Parts: sequence; structure tokens; C-alpha cells
Amino acid sequence: MKTDASDELAEMLLGAAKHRVVVNARLSIWLRLLRDQPSLGFAMADRPETPDEVLTCLALVGDRRTRSRLVMRNTLPAEVVELLESDLEVGSGVHVVHASDVDRNKLERLVNHRWASVRAVAKDRLESLVEGPQLDR
Repeated sequence: MKTDASDELAEMLLGAAKHRVVVNARLSIWLRLLRDQPSLGFAMADRPETPDEVLTCLALVGDRRTRSRLVMRNTLPAEVVELLESDLEVGSGVHVVHASDVDRNKLERLVNHRWASVRAVAKDRLESLVEGPQLDR
């Protein structure tokens, strides 16, 4: 029985530790696998070599567990962060507001977040940006 490339990718995602085996597949294979086996979304979200386009798809159509995994990644394209930052179900605003490199625009949007804790941190961080560093005279 012949297996296709998406079957091979599925086997690698399920069986290979992400730090031991690098998954090398064309974008079309990743997308076909996501379409045919959406339950592998979490495994895709967990892999560092997952293409940005697939991460975007996962942010849009992935289940809550998959989107939560995306939020926890150390690196994520800015477009995906923007898709997730207003996701009330996964609490991504908490992660965004605490990010060291969060910019003013994101903080301004998060001041109106549904969660009071996110609003408070965003407000405090915005105020510290306005005040700026204090120099001794």
C-alpha cells in the first residue's frame, strides 16, 4: 500500500519529538493534512517548522486547545498574534499584554479587553510608556 506525503507528515507529527526530527514538507502538504485531519492541529501548532500560513489557518479554524498552544509559542508571526489577541476563549490577551515587545497599538486595543486583569495591565503599561524613564537630575 502506497502512502502519500500527507500520511508521512502525519506520522512524523505524531511520532517524532520536535527537538529530534525536523519536518520538511511543502506548504501544500501541510495544508492538505490540516484539511484532511484537523485533529492534528495541536501537533502542527507545536512544531517550530510549521509554515506561517498554516499557523494562520490554525489561529482561524483550530480548536481551543490548538489556539491555546499557538498562544504559548515563543515565536509567532505578528499577523497570527493579532488574530489571537482578541480570542476570548483562549485568554491570549493575557499573553500579549505581558509580552516584552508589545507595542502601543496593541496595548491601546487591550485597554478595552473583556478581562479586567488584561485591561489593568494594559493601562499600567501604557501609562509607563507615557511617563517614560525617569532620569536623576
